[in-house]
Amino acid sequence: MHRLYSVWVKDKTLCVKAQNATVRQYTDIFNTYNLSFLRPKKDLCDKCEEFKLDSEEEKLKLQPSHDEHLTNKNIARYNKTVDKERAANDPELCVAVFDLEKVLTTPQGEASNFYYKRKFAVYNFTVYDIVNKVGYCYMWDECESKRGSNEIGTCMLKLMKEKGFKEFCFYSDNCGGQNRNRYIYAMWEYAAFTFKIKISHTFLERGHTQNEGDSMHSCIERSKKGKSIYVPAQWITLVRCAKVTGKPYIVFEMDNTEFLDFKPLVEENGFNFKTTCDGDLIRWNNIKEIKVSFETPFELNIKYDFNSPDFIKINFIKQKQRGGISKA
Repeated sequence: MHRLYSVWVKDKTLCVKAQNATVRQYTDIFNTYNLSFLRPKKDLCDKCEEFKLDSEEEKLKLQPSHDEHLTNKNIARYNKTVDKERAANDPELCVAVFDLEKVLTTPQGEASNFYYKRKFAVYNFTVYDIVNKVGYCYMWDECESKRGSNEIGTCMLKLMKEKGFKEFCFYSDNCGGQNRNRYIYAMWEYAAFTFKIKISHTFLERGHTQNEGDSMHSCIERSKKGKSIYVPAQWITLVRCAKVTGKPYIVFEMDNTEFLDFKPLVEENGFNFKTTCDGDLIRWNNIKEIKVSFETPFELNIKYDFNSPDFIKINFIKQKQRGGISKA
């Protein structure tokens, strides 16, 4: 910046006694302002970056799909804002975002030998109540269980049971193995029927899943700097003490006996997980939003498009007989 300043000042008419500022003078003056350089985000959207690098001809072809991509991003974020405002005036509504933090490895520290040690994985599933500003952490290690849909579903089921709200609005990313699959949808249906609640689950647009829950991950990452972790139990203590101001994170230590298996709800009860009430095949990986309610048991309402005014209904009890005749 000082080199650019030196080039700029040559074109200026200065007094005879005036001199260009040296590097030290320029630095001292610049540091008096509350300014900083923008650091590019690490998790940039792949689709947006690919569109930027395309040629002009390719951009013309991809412009409609890119516009739809940005529109979905804005709609998802707008819906989250509306739910937040609604929850601020409704004590029976909980609006939360959930995500699985990147694997916490053990041992962790500055010692050079740690780099060559075999890492032991510790998982931290975070849920952030946006309105009440409370963070929940469900932690376990690889000896207790994996990090699939059963583990995520068990943690969410435990959260809804303990929170006691009558309506939940959840937002998450699009990870198919954890959040966007039939087992999680079956769990929503089971929770709504068991706890007599209403549940909605919205998937943020791919590449633009930044949300309030990311602050939990950032806080934990900052807290671990300069610290040495030798055993998995130290991660739990670190997470509990990570937040200095405000309400500390509520940490639950999960045991392998607590995790439930939701796959029998889908595979062993003869429920319909293939077609909608209109007879169309269900595109599970394309769902943008789902809603379930205890008032309509065994019924799932889905959307493939945020702009669609109506939901598509799925009846889990509806089964196909031979000859194409269906019964309920």
